[in-house]
Amino acid sequence: MKALEDYDLVILNINNIVSIKTDFYWSLDNLTTAEHWILCLVTSGQAQYSWGQQIHLLRKDDMIFFQEGFSRSARSDPEDPWQFIVVKFQLRALNGRTVQALQEIPNIFHNCPSGIKQNFLEMERVWRGRRPGYILRCKSALYDILYGMMRESGTFYDNNLPHQEKLRHTLELINKNNEANFSLEQLAQEAGLSPSYFRLLFKRFTGYSTVQYQNYMKITHAQDLLNTGNLRVTEVAHMVGIQDIYYFSRLFKRITGISPSDLYKR
Repeated sequence: MKALEDYDLVILNINNIVSIKTDFYWSLDNLTTAEHWILCLVTSGQAQYSWGQQIHLLRKDDMIFFQEGFSRSARSDPEDPWQFIVVKFQLRALNGRTVQALQEIPNIFHNCPSGIKQNFLEMERVWRGRRPGYILRCKSALYDILYGMMRESGTFYDNNLPHQEKLRHTLELINKNNEANFSLEQLAQEAGLSPSYFRLLFKRFTGYSTVQYQNYMKITHAQDLLNTGNLRVTEVAHMVGIQDIYYFSRLFKRITGISPSDLYKR
């Protein structure tokens, strides 16, 4: 079992963040931003966007997201012209899993979550003020927005999966007790589900069996401990609940691709 690539990206540059109040004749015709990504939050009024032979009506608190190279047309509602905050930025996905996830994010979020909305408003305020550190603060808010969008679109977990709170509680239990070795039956009982049903849900939720997930968490925690440079391999193995140092070394290499002794020597 090798560790799954985690989602990761870098915001290279924020080109602009601006609030725009349109008039009744505002429109776009097949606009394509070849090298930039676009995020817009509707703050008032209405607009009509079209792409892919479909027409989409946007209202207050709706958010739109366009990947680089995305072509669209739009016009403001003549009777209720829209006002919006737009962010134009460049990013780079650091692995194939993230590339796919970004492509799967919906282009429209109706009634976007309050946390995302607050980050949008904060970004525009900070960018407009341009006080020292404003670029870092805006990038931080934009990372939060992108994370929130991926979470809301079900990138990290299947949003339709039942008993998610119970499953999250199970993960917290495992993560707080890296030295423990929970059986499937113990975890299922903790979640209040039958072992067979729990096994199915857990695999769908994490991509791992319960044993694989616990081993993955033990080894990633061990890797962090070894990276401090203050602990020997045997000490770390015992700290994550693995008494057999040879088994620990084999498991460590299978998951990370390197031996723990090589990491310790660094």
